[in-house]
Amino acid sequence: MDDLSGFYCPRCGLGRCQHTKATYVRLYRGMLITVPDSAVYLCDYCGYQEFERDVIQHLQALIGEDNPPIGDAPRPLKTPPQESLDGNEPRRPKP
Repeated sequence: MDDLSGFYCPRCGLGRCQHTKATYVRLYRGMLITVPDSAVYLCDYCGYQEFERDVIQHLQALIGEDNPPIGDAPRPLKTPPQESLDGNEPRRPKP
């Protein structure tokens, strides 16, 4: 492959993501799923992997799910409870 193929890594911004093959590994409903030789874009600097959309869609069709695997779902952010200044009133966040 030539140096002009691929794209800059969305994670590190330094490396270039090149098309290659890798093993797709995810935890789905308590089961480990591995698919060897899957098409992927791999960052040559930080190792970020971005699997091709058709690989993911094919896997979802095989397992009978329309939703992404559990490992790919975004997690809600949790904020710690705020302490009160005098013990009675809640602390107000700074603007």
